Amino acid sequence: MIVDFYCARPRIVLEIDGAAHESTAAKERDLARDRLLEARGIRVVRLRNEEANQTNIQNALRALLPAPPSPHGGEGDRG
Repeated sequence: MIVDFYCARPRIVLEIDGAAHESTAAKERDLARDRLLEARGIRVVRLRNEEANQTNIQNALRALLPAPPSPHGGEGDRG
């Protein structure tokens, strides 16, 4: 299976969809494909071509990834 972008460690696929993905048949194929990937533990993020900019991609991925640890340590950790 070919995907647009794959990040292995967090197991996330990023798909950038153009006009070819707008028909009912294409949407059904995309949904079936997403379910197949998700059944294998891979999360799928889809953005339309016109939405695919750095900010939108970062926001979509941040929603799926755990927050990074605080550089100041946890509560009660005074080093």
